[in-house]
Amino acid sequence: MANMMKYLRGFFLIFLAYFVLTAQRAAAQAPEYTSDDLKILPGWCTAGISQNADDAAYSKHIHSGCYGAYHYCWGLVRGMRGDYLYAIGEMDYVLGHSKPLSACKLTPELFFRKGEWYVKLKDYENSVKNYRLSINANPNFVLAYHGVSKVFELLGDKKNAIAILKEGIAANPNAAFLKKRLEQVQSLPD
Repeated sequence: MANMMKYLRGFFLIFLAYFVLTAQRAAAQAPEYTSDDLKILPGWCTAGISQNADDAAYSKHIHSGCYGAYHYCWGLVRGMRGDYLYAIGEMDYVLGHSKPLSACKLTPELFFRKGEWYVKLKDYENSVKNYRLSINANPNFVLAYHGVSKVFELLGDKKNAIAILKEGIAANPNAAFLKKRLEQVQSLPD
């Protein structure tokens, strides 16, 4: 009986430690939001932040296959503040928990944001990889084509910058934004 009590006490202490650490970690992840943050975030994010789960806009993202969509919101805030690695981790949280990814309508945006933040970190390989994943998830997401072209421009690779823009225009023939960008890149010196 004494051994059983020791075992239960040990189990309880381990469980309590796990619970406390998990709660501390969860509390540490949620950034403090300023009124300026809330102005920039999508409206559905502010509903999630306020913990108003009944809000239809927020619920639509939660129930659309995007598990932990509020991590996307946290990531946006961290990214705006220049904490790019943390922001990337928040996008990875949603990507890692949303199954299948095709069910999560935020997937192209999640990869796109990661691409942007990898550019800020000067990790161009991961940037291009994530922009490409964004394009694969939604070939109509023109900002991802633009992002890849900017990376190739930074690397001095005019040929690939032009190629990705042409690919984007082929997928989105009415994308004046990409056509203008193509003209800009073509006018760059070789």
